[in-house]
Amino acid sequence: MSQKLEWFATARGRLGWANDGYLLYVTGGGAWGGIDENQTLFLPAGTLGGSSSTTKSGWTVGGGIEARLWGNWTGKFEYLHMDLGNMTSVFVPDPVAGITIVTTSHIQNDLIRAGLNYKFN
Repeated sequence: MSQKLEWFATARGRLGWANDGYLLYVTGGGAWGGIDENQTLFLPAGTLGGSSSTTKSGWTVGGGIEARLWGNWTGKFEYLHMDLGNMTSVFVPDPVAGITIVTTSHIQNDLIRAGLNYKFN
């Protein structure tokens, strides 16, 4: 079985401490992600497979720093931990033979991001 986080989105707030051209902050809020899953069962008689896609929701939390670089430009460095909860999948490759595979996984992702922002007056 393999899982891939195809896309994610967050809606977050920031709370921080601003001092002389920079902002140290914590951030948190909601998170959503699209997960593609592929299952393959290798048997002596051949290979059976299936796939599925789902959207999960959860939460994210992190922190970072944003600093004024020059003029209206700022730079940002940020860490986020995203948790989309548990996912249970049922794979029935051969209902006649009674083969059923149930898997449970916990979907998490850790991100480190850098950014460049322009402030419009």
